[in-house]
Amino acid sequence: MKVIGHIFNNYDEKFGIPRQSGIVNNISKISFEDEFNNYSFFKGLEEFSYIWLIWEFSENTDKDYKAMVRPPKLGGNEKKGVFATRSPFRPNSIGISSVKVTKISNENNKIEIYVEGADIKNGTPILDIKPYLPYTDIHSDATNGFADSDIKAKYDVCIKINDITLPCKLLSEIADVLGQNPAPGYKDKDKGAYKIYYAGLNIEYLLDNNQICIKKIYKTNDFK
Repeated sequence: MKVIGHIFNNYDEKFGIPRQSGIVNNISKISFEDEFNNYSFFKGLEEFSYIWLIWEFSENTDKDYKAMVRPPKLGGNEKKGVFATRSPFRPNSIGISSVKVTKISNENNKIEIYVEGADIKNGTPILDIKPYLPYTDIHSDATNGFADSDIKAKYDVCIKINDITLPCKLLSEIADVLGQNPAPGYKDKDKGAYKIYYAGLNIEYLLDNNQICIKKIYKTNDFK
């Protein structure tokens, strides 16, 4: 299977990435391999507002899969069949995400697509792109099964730091990422200290029931 490109964003690690696409509306950029860096491959794509990304769980390609997995949102204690989940540990390490197209750039002989709402780690290989068609891809009678029915952030985020020098937009992104509470489901109601890596930053925060408080933000090289 050919890799057509890679996606780039601020998700530096798996912890903190939204559990589904569209939950956090951060921007990602897709750049393409030389073979596909030709506008002929993309002509007409600008007519669609959303696309499907087919991508590779590249960090799991050498890991085993099992018939039964433990979805984090079920507390990690209940097993479901792998084909009834979106677990990354699959017989074929393939993921799909629906994302909003914000820009298709064709400058300096380089094709780049900017998308909103990706739930994909920085640097992940992209295998294919397909247009999202609402008349067939939306099913109003679909049920969510054991998955969440409400993807909106449920946690208030506060920043208890005096010397914040980060741009407001980046702070807003960080708040959006933390607002969906990256911790596994069985920790949703716990109190505890956590850390995520986002946009080249270490972010330490405290989870206290339905509130998340950022306690420290620093670059990796600035603190040990």
